[in-house]
Amino acid sequence: MQEIERDVRRFIGENFIIDGEADALAGDASLTQHGVLDSMGVLELILFLEQRYGLQVPDEEALPENLDSVDRIVRYAQRRLAAGGVEAAGAAARVA
Repeated sequence: MQEIERDVRRFIGENFIIDGEADALAGDASLTQHGVLDSMGVLELILFLEQRYGLQVPDEEALPENLDSVDRIVRYAQRRLAAGGVEAAGAAARVA
């Protein structure tokens, strides 16, 4: 499991899923439809991504297309890190 996916699953498991079921959650499962995240949960997830990886998540990008499954969150974080270049990657390394 890659680092971002591991971190996201750990965050979800520690903050939203009882009994550590985050690893059993399918990567493409909708987190909102499965009752894992609500609107406040999405905000907590955004804060986690911003703090953990030094990302900025603009309001217009806080969409289900980017944040409604583990797979989508991972792809979104990878895109944002790639767009941020070395500075964003360095911020992620400093937090780790």
